[in-house]
Amino acid sequence: MTATIQPVDNRPASAPSKPAEKPAPDVRYLALRNFALSISVFNIFGYTLLGFEQPWLWPILAVLAGYATELIFELISAWAQQRPPRFLGHGPKGVMVFLLPAHITALAVNMLLYANNQFWPVLFGVVVAVSQKHFLQRPSAAGCATS
Repeated sequence: MTATIQPVDNRPASAPSKPAEKPAPDVRYLALRNFALSISVFNIFGYTLLGFEQPWLWPILAVLAGYATELIFELISAWAQQRPPRFLGHGPKGVMVFLLPAHITALAVNMLLYANNQFWPVLFGVVVAVSQKHFLQRPSAAGCATS
């Protein structure tokens, strides 16, 4: 006589196991990615076909300034809060996802702020807009220990 041994999860031994399901995509990432792509396309469309009057190099400089501001202030915030920077440990895609809000902010500031032939107001606006999330955040509970 033979005995059939049941698996621990009480499925019959002959039932096929399900393949591992792919996790659902994060809707916040999809929204950020789609908005960053659309604002980039609108900037390219505006500079090539609509005749935006500012130099074509300004959106590139604004995005680079936004990236630099975001990375520098994240390093300072991570050091001050004694935690690892949020863009480390997830590879190149993690850095790209981390920089999407700075990309959107820098292009929006450049597109909406007309500073005639001066780049300094655009640069100031990008730095203030990107860095505000580091200045206006609540302190963590661990950082507020009282004696």
